[in-house]
Amino acid sequence: MKKNKILKRAGFTLIETMVVLILVSVMSGSILLFSVNQSGQNWYRFSQDLRLEVDRLRWCGRPQKIYCRHNSIEAYLRSTDGLTRIQLPTGWVSIRGQISITHQGWVSPGTMVFRHSKTNEYKKIIFSFGWGEFRID
Repeated sequence: MKKNKILKRAGFTLIETMVVLILVSVMSGSILLFSVNQSGQNWYRFSQDLRLEVDRLRWCGRPQKIYCRHNSIEAYLRSTDGLTRIQLPTGWVSIRGQISITHQGWVSPGTMVFRHSKTNEYKKIIFSFGWGEFRID
């Protein structure tokens, strides 16, 4: 009698198998979702590059300009040292924008506008007055 009970309980039930399959599919789906979100990662990389260049230009001790040419795929940082280009994320082009940095390192407030060439989605980089802080909306 005991042997029959042990043999009946040896395998997995259908519900246990379904729970495991659901958990595995949710975990693999979330990993796939995070790997597909390349646009967000590219904007993060662009913002980090822009932040480093703004900080570098702030400490030069000379007036500087950050601007975007219309329909360009790059943001340009003009300084007396030359022209630095930062690549925009794939599919994005610049519409307008210019930011000035004084010789004391103060960043003027301003907005740079970008548009996705296929989806017509818009993003703005908004600089606040002061130490070069900006946000992407």
